[in-house]
Amino acid sequence: MFPGYYGAASVIDGDTSTLCVSNDAASAEQYVSMRVTSPSVSASGSLYIGWVSVTNRADGAQYEGWLSPHDVYVGGSFGNKTFHCGSWQASTSGMGPFRTWCGYGVTDAAAEPFYVTLVLPAGHGTRYLTVAELNAYEIDVWQRQE
Repeated sequence: MFPGYYGAASVIDGDTSTLCVSNDAASAEQYVSMRVTSPSVSASGSLYIGWVSVTNRADGAQYEGWLSPHDVYVGGSFGNKTFHCGSWQASTSGMGPFRTWCGYGVTDAAAEPFYVTLVLPAGHGTRYLTVAELNAYEIDVWQRQE
């Protein structure tokens, strides 16, 4: 990620006019991770994430299309890919937000801190991870059947 205005902190600043910008994903995957600061913890010590949403840049289809395809993961550190929530691919572009269901993404509470990672896989031509916001939504523990 580029420091300052285009750094990773831009995905959690609540401002859709700021962007996180990575290096080229043509030959190496690019990612940004967000720490989930207050995950729900069940009696069994598991952590639950429901939806993860990505708000894309909003400055034209040429650049907005860089987001597709992408993957969302949950893990115990920046860039960790312990649990694959899902992949997202679209033939259209736009700002979104685009949501991925983590299917009650579960990890051991001992793995705290808890992170959500957005990955732009390599091998899809010249493109950059350039997103405005990344959000994780907890589920209520009582909704989960254990």
